[in-house]
Amino acid sequence: MLKTRIIPCLDVAEGRVVKGVNFVDLIDAGDPVDAAIAYNAAGADELCFLDIMATEENRGTMFDLVTRTAEQCFMPLTIGGGAGFNLPLTRAVSDAVDVPVIASGGAGTLDHLVEGVTIGGASAVLAASIFHFGTFTIQQAKDHMAAAGIPMRMS
Repeated sequence: MLKTRIIPCLDVAEGRVVKGVNFVDLIDAGDPVDAAIAYNAAGADELCFLDIMATEENRGTMFDLVTRTAEQCFMPLTIGGGAGFNLPLTRAVSDAVDVPVIASGGAGTLDHLVEGVTIGGASAVLAASIFHFGTFTIQQAKDHMAAAGIPMRMS
């Protein structure tokens, strides 16, 4: 049986950790790198940054923030992209750090999942809508990735 992981998610806007309800009435909660360092020291198993303004501002993930965090923390980092994973960013991060990298954000097809590993170099992929709305099942995703030659946990 796999062990359960604790994964803090830091909502980031304008370079700061923020907290609100439904992304409204945001309260500044500090520097993201400082928060990541604190969570790393506290024993978090993984860390997820959610750049809540990237889509609205039509820009990519803050690579500098991810880099500064990876230099200080030794836990898996989840990073996001747009339509399909941001493969150049995912590859740059996975090549630069010694911790597992999870590709996140924008997966709309099963091929996007494959590309996150084969092109982006991620050790895991994260998807939401394709599973939430029944476009694909987890088993279909695992089967597709295995057929592409990616070793998968099948049971």
